[in-house]
Amino acid sequence: METIINELTLDFTFNDDPVIINKGILDTIDSIDQSNLSISLALFKIKSEKLYIKLGFSKMSKYIKNLVEKSNKDRSSIYNWLQIGEMYIKYRKELEKAGYTSKNGLTKLLYLERALEEYPKRDVFNKIISMTQREFANYARLTPEVNEKIEKYTRGETKVRRNKKNHRFIYRGIEAAILNRDIGSKAFEWAALALRTIFYALHKNNSVIIVKLKTELEYRKLLPVIKNTRKAIKNEMKENEGMKEKGFPDIIQI
Repeated sequence: METIINELTLDFTFNDDPVIINKGILDTIDSIDQSNLSISLALFKIKSEKLYIKLGFSKMSKYIKNLVEKSNKDRSSIYNWLQIGEMYIKYRKELEKAGYTSKNGLTKLLYLERALEEYPKRDVFNKIISMTQREFANYARLTPEVNEKIEKYTRGETKVRRNKKNHRFIYRGIEAAILNRDIGSKAFEWAALALRTIFYALHKNNSVIIVKLKTELEYRKLLPVIKNTRKAIKNEMKENEGMKEKGFPDIIQI
């Protein structure tokens, strides 16, 4: 486990040598990654050993509320750090065996358990090293079955015309969306997945509702509401005469 945090200096920002500036940037990023991991592990230690009681708090949530007020950090960041620390400790042996360090991306750990629920352990720990943070998040969010359905449908009624500048999505013969490559590779990957998911939902005669969520915790809280809404719609369809029940795919988070 990483135990030494490099001494952080900002002298490189006043240097005229681009090589030194570049090295300073890389060293600073590495120090930030290590610092975030240290915060994550410390938060999990306070929770798992109930050290918040010695600090005068009856619950971990009250300690975090105080931490938010004093650090000026948002609540979701603190909880993400806490979850990262928990996942790192829980799967430390497998992570270290795979060669994982904070440089590989700490936010990947937020999606680790979901990936392990769907894919073989060996594949997951290989991909947590080889994939980007966005790629790993998408890999974990979509089950193999859903991925297969989306891929199959994309090759059907949805066609993609590709060139160097953009991708044009053709849905049932109509140009439905143009996705420009200059938005950046990560944004492009996310938007392409979102469009494919939307087209699949439309193919199943479902409505598309877009909800912006900041954290995994927010998604988990919203999930029961979405499931209950879907159930209510299906029941209404059954009760109304002349309405044929339609298939509803699994809820997909993108």
